[in-house]
Amino acid sequence: MRFGFYIHAQHPRRTDPQEALAEHIEQVHTAAQGGFESIFAGQHFLSEPFWMFQPIPLLSRLAPLASGLEIGTGALLLPLLNPLDIAEQSATLDVISGGKSIVGIGYGYREIEDAAFEAPPRRAAAYVEKASVLTRLLAGHKVTASGKGYKLNSAVLTLPPLQQPRPPIWAAAITEMGIRRQAPISDAWLMPPMSDLAELKNGLEVDTEARGGLRANRIPVIREACIAETDQKAIEAARPFLEQKYRVYAGWGQDEKLARGWDALATNRFLIGSPETIANEIENLRDEIGVTDIILRLSWPGFSHSETMQSIDLLATKVLPQIATSPANSVN
Repeated sequence: MRFGFYIHAQHPRRTDPQEALAEHIEQVHTAAQGGFESIFAGQHFLSEPFWMFQPIPLLSRLAPLASGLEIGTGALLLPLLNPLDIAEQSATLDVISGGKSIVGIGYGYREIEDAAFEAPPRRAAAYVEKASVLTRLLAGHKVTASGKGYKLNSAVLTLPPLQQPRPPIWAAAITEMGIRRQAPISDAWLMPPMSDLAELKNGLEVDTEARGGLRANRIPVIREACIAETDQKAIEAARPFLEQKYRVYAGWGQDEKLARGWDALATNRFLIGSPETIANEIENLRDEIGVTDIILRLSWPGFSHSETMQSIDLLATKVLPQIATSPANSVN
């Protein structure tokens, strides 16, 4: 099992961006030294009441601190973006990372973002077509295609990625329709943090069926996590910030159950607790659904840097060694 560090690039509006960047630099450096094997960053636009670093420039800045680690976007809102631009930027990031990048894409759901980018009216069709353009460009093919905001005639990337035939593409999705949509256009379903264990199990069955019965080689999942000396200390630290974050996300248009309180929010969904609790829950994800990559988001808007660093340290010193010595670990 591989462990990834998901950079929380969202911050309250009062936060000093330079201080936030300095904290991200320290977090990534420490995570890389502590045994994490990847770093990821996501994307939103007009993210009131937060501000947010955009993922590709942020990951490019952090890449030298994560030499040898995989570097991924999780996820770029592809229906809103120009596929040629994303292909060029992704190829550049692959070179910067030494051929260790992952291109994470997503469907999106926010009306304010759709309006700002004049999202195509046939969003699903545009998403699939843009993913096809992105995939073919990254693989070095000549691409002739057109859609809202782009028109390509035998286009070829002049800067190829290092990975051959191309960097892997992981696609985020939440609903069953979204999971079916992404399977033919991705190498793996990037499982979201807001889905509980039962939803992940069902979604993985849908994903495998949509891939013609063949399970993807990588089974990645994003999880909100906080590790402290005891379960109670971890809950007390994380609860107010996670509740705030998911109230905002529910207001943005995600499932309203995410705003129904801690018990409904956290059960079978978040990894909040002592090192022993976290190790057991991670092993359960591995054993129950075959997770190969667990990408941990260890902070949220307003959460303290010191507590994030504590989680990174406890994960590196207490959790990872326990997972590494588990008898079942040799399976993945």
